[in-house]
Amino acid sequence: MNNNLLYTVEDKPPFGLSLLLAAQHLLAALGGIIAVPLVIGNVLKLPTEDTITLVNAALLISGVVTVIQCKGLGPVGIRLPSVMGTSFTFVAAALAIGFSEYGIAGILGASLVGSLVMIIGSFFMPYIRKLFPPIVTGTVVMMIGLSLIPVAVDWFAGGQRGDANYATPENLMMASFVLVIVVALVQWGKGIFSAAAIVIGMMTGYLVCLAMGWVSFEGVKQAQTFAIPQPLHFGLAFPISGIIGMSIAYLVTIVESSGNFLALGNATKTEITGRHLRGGVLADGLGSALAAIMSTTPFSSFSQNIGVISL
Repeated sequence: MNNNLLYTVEDKPPFGLSLLLAAQHLLAALGGIIAVPLVIGNVLKLPTEDTITLVNAALLISGVVTVIQCKGLGPVGIRLPSVMGTSFTFVAAALAIGFSEYGIAGILGASLVGSLVMIIGSFFMPYIRKLFPPIVTGTVVMMIGLSLIPVAVDWFAGGQRGDANYATPENLMMASFVLVIVVALVQWGKGIFSAAAIVIGMMTGYLVCLAMGWVSFEGVKQAQTFAIPQPLHFGLAFPISGIIGMSIAYLVTIVESSGNFLALGNATKTEITGRHLRGGVLADGLGSALAAIMSTTPFSSFSQNIGVISL
């Protein structure tokens, strides 16, 4: 059957092309994966080494849970190309807990207990799906995307409001340059140039910044060569109010992930059944539980990578 896809789910592109498209997925997800730990670390004014611990664990668990989500492990995983990473849905609840006397330990403990909402809820997905028609899940996913616009605007401007170089003409011109390259390649590029538009745009922008001396390797020189994530580095605490707040965030994430999985099915021309939703949400819940044990924040599927798949 001709479904107008360049590659279907089980196809195996040439190694070089696979590597390039994998890099595109990685670059599309990387900012989101590290953003949540960085935001929490900055707002709570954590020591640099503690923020690094959150980021290291987020990257490792993202890779592990993505493999399980894509390939499946028993009943766990949607078995479609779904990239997993730390979720902004939990930031508000996490910060509320973090400012209390429980700190990071309270965030992780509440996250661990709250993950039971997704784990248990996954077994009822065929019934839960009936409560959330596409108009509901689509609206939730859209609102989550819209809520991230301020983050995108700040990064487009080159930092955070109040920074000395925020929204300087140079930053805005560079961001616009990369944006134009990506849009032009998507609209008029052929084959790999269209499919890899994001990574080509980012690489071009990086090389220009490198040539202009805007890239500093000072942080790389000072960093450890290897930094292994530390399980239970912050310990665990279980504030009741925090568990309630996290559980509500997990309920929202069930709706968000359901919408993402339905969009993923549309992008890959796959009919999403109750089994797909059950396996996908179960991977979300178990992945978030593992993230808490490994000292980082909860996980969910990444909608930006579904956009990459659509390319």
